[in-house]
Amino acid sequence: MSKSLPLPLTIYSTELVLQLLTLSVFFPMYNERDNITVTLERALDVLPSLGFADFEILVIDDGSKDDSAQVVRQAAQHEPRIRLVSHPRNLGYGAALRTGFTSARGDVVFYTDSDLPIDLGEVARALPLLEEADLVIGYRRRRYDTPRRALYSKVYNQLMRLLFGVRVRDVNFSFKLVRRRVLDAIRLSASTVFIDGQLLAEAVRGGFRIAEMPIEYTPRRVGASSFDSLHAAWVTLVEMLRYRFSPASLATEQMLPLPHGDESAAVQLALPELEAEEELEPEELLTAVPPRRVEPPRIPKALS
Repeated sequence: MSKSLPLPLTIYSTELVLQLLTLSVFFPMYNERDNITVTLERALDVLPSLGFADFEILVIDDGSKDDSAQVVRQAAQHEPRIRLVSHPRNLGYGAALRTGFTSARGDVVFYTDSDLPIDLGEVARALPLLEEADLVIGYRRRRYDTPRRALYSKVYNQLMRLLFGVRVRDVNFSFKLVRRRVLDAIRLSASTVFIDGQLLAEAVRGGFRIAEMPIEYTPRRVGASSFDSLHAAWVTLVEMLRYRFSPASLATEQMLPLPHGDESAAVQLALPELEAEEELEPEELLTAVPPRRVEPPRIPKALS
């Protein structure tokens, strides 16, 4: 009897794999009228060159009081890949990120802040790391923090290590690239900036692989951050401790369903369409459970 020979390994390059996938990029926004136009222009310059089958750009307006949302609406009229999703009022940074992750329809999801603290070209450098990782997160080479914020960050990162086993350099930096399978497997409930920590804690608990890369950080040039305050640090700490010791207390608070019906529905990605949801009043948005996700296509693992 002849001995069968093993089949040769199939080698997938990063470029080939990306041609089978779609990308969602989203920006949480609150009163960013002076920043969002430049951010959208930069995204439209960079994203087509990344090699994905298709992409979408989402802006999550967290109840802005300036005319930020109108700026995005006007941009969406000229570019159908831009989609605006609006909260009925300011619900907080965590809620904005949850809405972004829930609304995104791509196989790979990336987010950063709408004041664009990073060069979006860095996403191209992060993509090869997805061959071996489920999440790619950035850490700042230089932070430019005030002494108070530097202290907050140091304590926060240490608590993430002690409480959740999240051993990364820069938990809250807004450079995160996430595979769809991670988002399908975890549940996010935070409403403060602890949302970044919860994302990583859930990923660690689920056994997902996290890769880190250094990023050149650009401090905010226009507007002011709302995170550099004792109040912001306190509510974040409280939410972190509640998640660690009483996670059920966060499970039903401000859980947002998939937003829809507000803005551009013209984005057409190479994905199955999400089922239509019943329209909800703003008060119902705070207690509804997120909808079932569409099962993503299986991603072939790249071999080196």
